[in-house]
Amino acid sequence: MKKITKVIVSQILMLPIILPLNTFAMNKTETIYSTLNYDGSISKTTISTRLSELKKGEVDDYTYLESIKNINGNEKFTRESSKVTWKSTGKDIYYQGKINNELPIKVKAIYYLNNEEVEPSKIQGKKGNIKVTFTLTNNDYNNEYGMYVPYVVDITTVLNSKTTSNYKVTNGKNVSVGNKTIITAIASPGLYENTSIEEFKEIDKVTISYDTDKYEKTDYYFVITPKVLSELDVSKLEKASAKLSDVNKLKTGGEELEKGTEELESGTGQLNTGLESLNKGLKEALDGSEELANGLDKITTGSKSLSSLPVLVQKLYDTYNSNMKMLEEITNGTTEKQLTEGIKNATEEKAKLESLLSQVNAGIAQLEPGESLNALTEEQIVQLSTLRAQKMEIETGIKKYEEGISEAYANLSMLPKAPYKISGANEVIAQVLCGILNTDSIENINDNLIKSFNENILSLINGIENIHQGSKQLNKGINELYEGSNKLVDGSEKIEVGTQALNDGVKKLKEEGISKIVTLSNKLISYSNKVENLTKMSKNYSGFSSNNSNETIFIYKLSTK
Repeated sequence: MKKITKVIVSQILMLPIILPLNTFAMNKTETIYSTLNYDGSISKTTISTRLSELKKGEVDDYTYLESIKNINGNEKFTRESSKVTWKSTGKDIYYQGKINNELPIKVKAIYYLNNEEVEPSKIQGKKGNIKVTFTLTNNDYNNEYGMYVPYVVDITTVLNSKTTSNYKVTNGKNVSVGNKTIITAIASPGLYENTSIEEFKEIDKVTISYDTDKYEKTDYYFVITPKVLSELDVSKLEKASAKLSDVNKLKTGGEELEKGTEELESGTGQLNTGLESLNKGLKEALDGSEELANGLDKITTGSKSLSSLPVLVQKLYDTYNSNMKMLEEITNGTTEKQLTEGIKNATEEKAKLESLLSQVNAGIAQLEPGESLNALTEEQIVQLSTLRAQKMEIETGIKKYEEGISEAYANLSMLPKAPYKISGANEVIAQVLCGILNTDSIENINDNLIKSFNENILSLINGIENIHQGSKQLNKGINELYEGSNKLVDGSEKIEVGTQALNDGVKKLKEEGISKIVTLSNKLISYSNKVENLTKMSKNYSGFSSNNSNETIFIYKLSTK
């Protein structure tokens, strides 16, 4: 359950072990926990709010919750309408309350056994193909933008791999971990209604199916956030819209082009004599330009192999200097000292985490209910969940310190042989660099010499390429002139026919090409504006039970019992 664990841990932690920040800008996180019946209807909802990064003294907060209760401390508060003033001690404040607001996402669940609709409680222990369809409805419509708030829903469940197989999921994937299979999917109800993009038509539905030898009660977790689009750079969308708006200039340009071709058609009968002499001279020029182009093709092909040389030289030089610095630090004992101090510090920090883990384990043991959570109060359940999540974080931290200490000891054991290997490598690098840069000693090589060498190589390549391209353009131009002169020799009647075809083509381009491009660009501008508005709604979302929340997470748990 790595994915859902990361989300739940980051939102539910009640006993943070994070070092306090230096600033006193209050941070507010809302977490809305809801348990759902098997069909998706709401059974119970609990709203928890966390205020962090607090200063000591009076702290103002705003909430629409009623029956507020401090669940993790003794801080008192006074209330005036939606304004709540806490007497802060500087520690995080956690409180719960009630509200009658409708949840933003509605879930409808339907279950099937072998393609027949069933109630999950009536198929316990049965064998066959299980299919569950979730249909999500977005209830949060923003009248200002005329769009639904862009919620993204992550649906996750864990199945026993020993009794289930043949997993399928829409908009998601499954991952096997030991004897468990984790199935996760993504949905975004309202996205199709917001954009009218056909590919998003089924984004509000998720279907999970699998075969089972013995059906068991299954829990499904829905983690919902409105903030996924908040990091999108709106300025880039605005720039893209502005560039697309320029496409409308094609319409004006097309009209001017059409007028010009009509004028060209009217003047095609005014050609003079002398076309045969021009055609003969162009043929001789064409033969010479082709020979020149063929020779330059070979030169250009050979020069391309030089393009990687500047990068290679710079990398070799940087590697040489880096090795010398590393060799100096190993020789004077700096590296050994750093590794030794790192091992010492990591060992001390690991010991602190192990001590903290003992305290957390003791707290879990005191709250552990045995076989059922019904023996605990809601407050105790929250505390137990918090301690378990904190235990996982501490154990992960201890493991990382152990891995770091082992790696440091391994590096320490290799230090005696490192100078010989580094010196040998640098000797080879120095020989290569001296050969390329045409110098007798590595001491003569510096940044200026490399920069000059690289600039000369690039100038050479660019010069050859420019000449090559110029010869191609020359050859192309002469060839076009030669072909054109051949057509002119045939007479002005053929030219007149050609200009008529050109005029017809321009009209067709205007009617079938430019007009369609302008229509398409206007459609793209419409999509860009919709994404921009969705991003703004995501960034401006300020809470479910308040108007000043920095982060709001909805967590639904649906049980099929």
